[in-house]
Amino acid sequence: MHQWAGFSRAMEGGLMATSTRPDVKVSTPGRITDVKRKDTGWFNIRFSGEPSLFQTKREDLAGEAARFQRADKLGRVSHTTRHKELDDGRTFDDHYFEGIVEEVELDEPIQIEREESWGRRTPLPDAWRMALSTGAKLAVDTMPLMREDQPKDFETQKTIAYAWAYWIFTTPRPSGTPLDDPYDEGFEFGV
Repeated sequence: MHQWAGFSRAMEGGLMATSTRPDVKVSTPGRITDVKRKDTGWFNIRFSGEPSLFQTKREDLAGEAARFQRADKLGRVSHTTRHKELDDGRTFDDHYFEGIVEEVELDEPIQIEREESWGRRTPLPDAWRMALSTGAKLAVDTMPLMREDQPKDFETQKTIAYAWAYWIFTTPRPSGTPLDDPYDEGFEFGV
């Protein structure tokens, strides 16, 4: 029997042998939730564990992921990670799908966390720029309300704009409002 025959049969059955390469990692347990081919020829594989997104250019590996998704099995994913830095300084990790390592049986149900966000979270530098922009508009809008003896030059406008921006940026959301629980039927608007 050829030395790779057992490995080939394992691959055909959808089982990936554990690699001894130091750069290969194993994910937390999860399910493959989506497999899609992009226009670039790459496949995106979404996963309910961590990491949550894998990529591959290999159609056989994408097929393995799709079969595992269809079977709705819980498992661990073998993957390699490459850290990348963009020209603008942002960094991220790409996770490359290497195969399904093992099926997992859990004694207890998987805990699903409740997501409380109402939309995409704004990065802090962008949130500050938005607050500063609003502060600049408010500074110009409040200029007619200033006393005659107060300076109305650009430096004064910048100081007022910065004060408004700082207040907008650092003021916490109030409690006891519909923002806390918009589905609270006991809360009445305008009362």
